[in-house]
Amino acid sequence: MVKQSIVVVSLLLVGCANRSHLPQTPAVIAMENCARPGHVFAYEQFPNYDPGNRYWKIVTDGVNSYLGEHYEYSIYINAHQWDGRYFNYNVTKNFEGNPARVIFDNDGLPKVKYEAVPEANYAGGFEYNPTTLIQFALMEHAKYLAGDKSQLPVLLRAIDKLLSMQNASGGFEYPFPYHHFQNVNTYMPGWTSAIAQGQALSLLARAYSLTGNKAYIEAGDKALAFLLTDTKAGGSRDSLASLSPSLSRYVMFEEYPIVPPDTKSNYTVNGFIHTLIGLHDWSYVKEAGDDATIAGGYFACGLATLKMIVPYADIGGFSAYDLGHVIYKRNPIVNPSYHDTHIYMLYTLHNLTNDPFFKEWADRWAMDVDPELKYYKKYLATK
Repeated sequence: MVKQSIVVVSLLLVGCANRSHLPQTPAVIAMENCARPGHVFAYEQFPNYDPGNRYWKIVTDGVNSYLGEHYEYSIYINAHQWDGRYFNYNVTKNFEGNPARVIFDNDGLPKVKYEAVPEANYAGGFEYNPTTLIQFALMEHAKYLAGDKSQLPVLLRAIDKLLSMQNASGGFEYPFPYHHFQNVNTYMPGWTSAIAQGQALSLLARAYSLTGNKAYIEAGDKALAFLLTDTKAGGSRDSLASLSPSLSRYVMFEEYPIVPPDTKSNYTVNGFIHTLIGLHDWSYVKEAGDDATIAGGYFACGLATLKMIVPYADIGGFSAYDLGHVIYKRNPIVNPSYHDTHIYMLYTLHNLTNDPFFKEWADRWAMDVDPELKYYKKYLATK
């Protein structure tokens, strides 16, 4: 059961006094007052949650799918560096092999097939997806670092295309409509997502490190500004208020922002962690100045939130894609690919923070599908 120990602390301990030189923008003020790891106020009410064995059939199906599809979380884990190979994408990512789903344009850039959305008068077709472009570019960057220098031209073309999709406010727009299964409304062309903003920070940090092109600093700072804009103002930053109105200090970045008349978030786990990794990476870009400092502050804020939501994502033997089973009281959504992602990303966060919480939960979810942690031991043997 999720139960929260209550520690009443002074707001001075939670604030960011060492960042007092920063301009007091709404994003900075929210950062300075966000929740911090271990600091829980008495008025904050966390819903009781105990999955027990109520989801045993869903868990069993998830485990069997994971094992049957031969996932191996350990191949993604490395000593994550802000300018290094992103989750070993040089060997773990591949966009070829499914031409019915992904095609490549004349510049060698991927376009993804989307189905018709009648309510948006969209007939379907192949589209540039900013998240796909970012992950493709991160793959090409990882290949470059692994020694394949021929990848540089297509890497730079992918970044150029991505930046052409960035709006004046810094958001990377999806040029097609999309209906998320939990939402009432459809996202119309021009919608944005925290996962694109966060992974763009990881990409642009690496691109700047590689080329020294200051245009990437400008684009990254704009992407950060949009990410930190409240969802009510069209950005990507939200809170855990959908779990309880008392949890508004906990910063959340929305892969699927609320679109009225929807009133509650679903809190997609993998998209949130990808965004936190992006904030971590941007915090190491010294040339970003105050924005690097702000990124680091929000990375810390986000870690506090993640430590609160991970137990809710556990369904008693597997991890859920989001917290819809808690917020919407429906069956959890599970996918072996995302369970794999949750495991290696939590191991990565442990590598970055040395916080035992992330190792404990990574081990727990890994042992759901790998009881002897043989894959993790395989990773350790390569260190």
